[in-house]
Amino acid sequence: MKRLEIKPDGLFLNGEQIRILSGAMHYFRIHPDLWEDRLLKLKACGLNTVETYVPWNLHEPKQGVFEFSGFADIQSYIELAGKLGLNVIVRPGPYICSEWDWGGLPSWLMTIPDMRIRCDNEPFLNAVERFFAELLGRLKSLQSTHGGPIIAMQIENEYGSYGSDKVYLAKLRSLLTGNGIDVPLFTSDGATQTYLDGGTLDGTWATVNFGTDPDASLDELEKYQPGLPLMCTEFWSGQGMRWGVSHRLRDPKAVAQCLERILARGAGVNLYMFHGGTTFGFMNGGLLLPDGSFSPFITSYDTDAVLNEAGDPTEKYFEFRKLFAKYNPDFDTGLAVPPASAKKAYGEIRLTHAAELIANLGHICDHPVHSPNTDCMEDMGQSYGFVLYRSHMRGPRKTVKLTILRPHDSAYVFINGVFTKKFTRNESDFTLHSELLLADNTIDILVENMGRVNFGHHMQAEKKGITQGLIVNDTHYHHGWEIYPLEMKDMSRLGYKPLDTMPRTPAFLKGELIIEDAPQDTFLKVQHGTKGVCWINGFNLGRYWNALGPQFTLYVPAPLLRKGANTVEVFEIENISDTSVRFTCKPEV
Repeated sequence: MKRLEIKPDGLFLNGEQIRILSGAMHYFRIHPDLWEDRLLKLKACGLNTVETYVPWNLHEPKQGVFEFSGFADIQSYIELAGKLGLNVIVRPGPYICSEWDWGGLPSWLMTIPDMRIRCDNEPFLNAVERFFAELLGRLKSLQSTHGGPIIAMQIENEYGSYGSDKVYLAKLRSLLTGNGIDVPLFTSDGATQTYLDGGTLDGTWATVNFGTDPDASLDELEKYQPGLPLMCTEFWSGQGMRWGVSHRLRDPKAVAQCLERILARGAGVNLYMFHGGTTFGFMNGGLLLPDGSFSPFITSYDTDAVLNEAGDPTEKYFEFRKLFAKYNPDFDTGLAVPPASAKKAYGEIRLTHAAELIANLGHICDHPVHSPNTDCMEDMGQSYGFVLYRSHMRGPRKTVKLTILRPHDSAYVFINGVFTKKFTRNESDFTLHSELLLADNTIDILVENMGRVNFGHHMQAEKKGITQGLIVNDTHYHHGWEIYPLEMKDMSRLGYKPLDTMPRTPAFLKGELIIEDAPQDTFLKVQHGTKGVCWINGFNLGRYWNALGPQFTLYVPAPLLRKGANTVEVFEIENISDTSVRFTCKPEV
């Protein structure tokens, strides 16, 4: 059994001085079959520790329903890291940021009366207590003090960027220790007095996060916390990408020079990210920018990291490896770097079957919700995906003015099955004028949840759907809705038909990829589509948005594929001009 000790003259593990040289890798963004490959590459780079967040919303998707298997099997991930000789740092939240939906908070929190997140709020802390009891009950035996690899845990995350509630932080600390956590605890914040004043806690080791100017940042930490070891818990070697924003890369040699200044100070470091992986499915977060506009993150979480999205070493990897050979006396430089994964361009395939969304609502939603109002996703027990609101209006009318109040995040209006207008959250006017030709007119409004805000004080209210209602002719709310929650977890009952003409979008399209040999990593491109979601063998790869970029391919790890026939499904929301898709051997980001 070993315990990490934090002393004025450094960090000590089992009585021996240690410098934490860590890399961030999230088990939930990497296929479990690939965990070992990524961890071995981390070790071969010269690191001695792996760090991971814990996303609450992945592990408790419904209140009181816990998930710890597959991508969520954190215990197996930590145990594997230990077997490979790595220490582990765990950052259990309850908030994690990480460009992840709502910073890892589960959406069902919004339905609890009197809820205020990330503060000394009884409903919030009651929910955290239940989650921590479940999570930490699984992790406490994996602490170094119990013979496992976990050497430290974090309290909250960058709390000084959100609030200053010390009572809340102290209660989180008590929840951790009360659930058997006896390794050292720490906080991490931006390296300024404002952030450190808000996010630190007396008696708890403070660390800082930054990407440039390490000396100034470490000086600020040293001034704030004199006499204790210095640690950068997030050294940002790159950054997450958002739709419509060009990918900004950092020069590997310049980043390495910055890293060496950290190491030359004797500080510990955690590379964020060492390997970002992929934000599969609908789990990306978003930002509210200073001008009030909403900007969601893309599916790839490459972040210009040390290993790229497919887990391959980059130029940064080899630059950093030289440094760790210099500053880590325990680094076995004879360790071979595992090779890059094999990639294959499987080429073009044709999507041969289609199912139009509006005609298939009953196949993907058994029980629509009947409500006088446009209930939000969260109020219906839905977390992710899409929601379709259906109602009827009497006619005929020569013209009617319809105003959607606060759609989150993209809304597509159909009248009598015909697409009429699209709105996005960032517009200022959500009004359309339309003729109602029939005696009974069907109004359908499809709303896409593009990801909840994951950072800053804007997080408090992030419900999705039509958040306030529909106003008719500037006079009254329109009531009487049939609402279809569309999380799109199971499309097996879709009424696919052979494709002879292009379907009316939004529509699902399906085809087969035939693989003759052992599957290899590949990248899927819906080159003729505009915006949508892709699945391989029922697994949600994530979103594409060719109209904006910068991401134009979706990473398909080999373990998702199989020899023989593989089902490829595409949900195109807006427009697709041809039904071929392409599998390439290189990403386009």
